[in-house]
This record gives sequence, C-alpha cells and structure tokens, in this order.
Amino acid sequence: MITGFVHYVQLSVLVKAIGTGYFLGLLFSIFMLLNSVHGKSTAVVFIRDIIFFLLAAVISFFFTLKYNAGQIRFYILAGELAGFCLFYIFPGASFGNLCRKAVRRISLLLKRIVCFFSLICLRLTFAVTEFKKKHPKKQRDGRQKKLRRKAQKTRKQKAGFYKKSDLKSKR
Repeated sequence: MITGFVHYVQLSVLVKAIGTGYFLGLLFSIFMLLNSVHGKSTAVVFIRDIIFFLLAAVISFFFTLKYNAGQIRFYILAGELAGFCLFYIFPGASFGNLCRKAVRRISLLLKRIVCFFSLICLRLTFAVTEFKKKHPKKQRDGRQKKLRRKAQKTRKQKAGFYKKSDLKSKR
C-alpha cells in the first residue's frame, strides 16, 4: 500500500513536470518572438539564449524543490523535456506563426500611425512657411529704426522742439 502511494506521488510530479516543460516551451517561444522583432544579431541571440537557460534552470530548481524536496530525478527532467516537446509538436508552431503575424500587424499599424503624424507635421510646417512668405513680418533692421527716428523728429519739429538749423546739422 505504501508503494502505491509513492507511485501516485511520482506520477503526480511527472504530470506537473510535463506542465512545467510546456510552460518552458511557451517561454522559449516568447524569447524566439523577441528575436524576430529585434533582429538576429549573433551577440543578442546568444545573450537571450543564456538568459532563457538561466531562467529555465531557476524554474526547474524551484519545481524540484517544491514538489520533490529538492531531489533531482530522471523522470522529472524527462517530464519537462516531454512537456517542452509537446508544446512544439502541437501548438508551438502555430503559436509562433500567430505571434509573428500579430507582431507584423502591430508594427505595420505603428508605422502607419508614425507616417500619418509625420505627414501632418510636414503639412503644418509647409503651411506655416507659406503663410510667412505671403505675410512677411516687418523687418526690424536699421532702416526701420531710421524711419522711426525720422517720424519722431518730424513730430517734434511740428511741436516746435527743434530749430531747422539743428535738424540740418544732425543729419
């Protein structure tokens, strides 16, 4: 009776290990999706693979620690490998294709949004430059100042502040 209990626990741990392997397959598929998004530079792929394997090792360690008191058994590793393979046999390929299509559609949508807003910005800048060409701002150069001074002098002259001889000598 005790041996049957042990087999039941081992079978339960095996089924949970298959589930953990399935989850690791999903996680690996997500990491592969990142490769398709950011490019396939060898250094970047190497670093992502190292991160994935470290993460998988930590998940496997905590799994064996929780369900088998930290004892590493061959059936646990075989169950994780079987779950990983199950993910890639059944939904893995379709999941990867689905994710790639979704990423392509999202990137296409983002490109269209960026293109739309850049087109709006270009049209606004074109409209502003055309408006400035049609309605030039008064130039604030020396010529404008001279005209202003001349107008002030004529006003003061009309008011009687200057004599005509003073105005001729200042010119």
